[in-house]
Amino acid sequence: MSDPGPDIIEASRNGDEGAFRCLVESYQGYAYALAARALGDPEEAGDVVQEAFVRVWKHLHRYDKKKKFTTWLYSIVSRLCIDRLRRRRSMVELDPEWPASGDLFSQFCDRDLLSIIVRLTRGLPPLQRMVFTLRDLEDLEIDRVAEILGRTRRSVTANLWLARRSIRQRLQELEEK
Repeated sequence: MSDPGPDIIEASRNGDEGAFRCLVESYQGYAYALAARALGDPEEAGDVVQEAFVRVWKHLHRYDKKKKFTTWLYSIVSRLCIDRLRRRRSMVELDPEWPASGDLFSQFCDRDLLSIIVRLTRGLPPLQRMVFTLRDLEDLEIDRVAEILGRTRRSVTANLWLARRSIRQRLQELEEK
């Protein structure tokens, strides 16, 4: 996804609602995809995207033109998702609708593998979930993930390793049932 031109950013900074509407229309789909994958709840993802663009509007004067707009937007969406995940973390377990038995092969046949993996991410700590979502589901480079989350490359790599290990273990547990 390419970044918006400096004109649309500058016009939005100067209060041009039409320019900002174009900005929102151009990037809301990408913001929504990230939030939906991270949160696993379409309605909640929509709320996060709406809140993210409210923050963009309020804080556009703080945006550093030297950085990519998409990185700035993804960092806002990511922080909002992490906040929501932390709030509901104590309640997050495996989805109660998850089948308790049956061989994993038939479950994969019945469900999309990506859907299963996204469900398994729900039990991860918020930072691991965001790192996994940005790197493995959104296919962003490690350095970009680190920039978005305001973490070091080493921290992102460690959290990604932990997330993948946890998901692998949970897949094995499901397979053994």
